[in-house]
Amino acid sequence: MKYIVILGYKGNKYILNERLKLGIDKMSSEDTVILTGTKNEINYMTEYLNSQKIFNIITENNSKNTYDNIKNTLNILENKEKVYIITSNFHVKRVARIIKSFNLNWMIFGIDIPVSIKIYIKECFFNIIDFFWNFFR
Repeated sequence: MKYIVILGYKGNKYILNERLKLGIDKMSSEDTVILTGTKNEINYMTEYLNSQKIFNIITENNSKNTYDNIKNTLNILENKEKVYIITSNFHVKRVARIIKSFNLNWMIFGIDIPVSIKIYIKECFFNIIDFFWNFFR
């Protein structure tokens, strides 16, 4: 058994749908899905998974950012060894730095989608912040 952690994404149903599809592709019948994000994201993702006949779901909606997603997910897990994180390719570097800061060896899978310049700039900004945050830790 493993955990499939699917990170939410505010305001973009296409990205959420692609993450959910990838999560479904990576799971087997005995796996547990952990959905993390805002309440609206969680509700949408839960409905999507239920429509695909997936009901072994744990939700975490107390997070405000990716760091909180990982930290709060850690508190939920019984076994911290077999964990897959589903996100987007543009987000993989940030997730990798965060799980490394917790000394975790989780597998990260990203969906490959074209990104707008707005998303690209936002991710660059957060990557710079993450770099300095980890550098001065």
